[in-house]
Amino acid sequence: MENSDINELQRSLGRIEGKTDALLINQDRLREDYDTLKQDVVSLRFKLNWYAGALATAGSIAMLFKDRILDIIAG
Repeated sequence: MENSDINELQRSLGRIEGKTDALLINQDRLREDYDTLKQDVVSLRFKLNWYAGALATAGSIAMLFKDRILDIIAG
């Protein structure tokens, strides 16, 4: 093997190592983004459940007042 072939192989290896490092950095960023999105979904799910509970409570209260108002009107 000639010296120039060895130099070319070393350059190629350096490029591969650089690309591997870049891929690992991107993988870490994607994991962080995934974790953040996962937390956002949990937070949104909690808010949705809270709003659904509040809406159900408001509906129940409205039904109670509706019955009272109809009783008053019906006299």
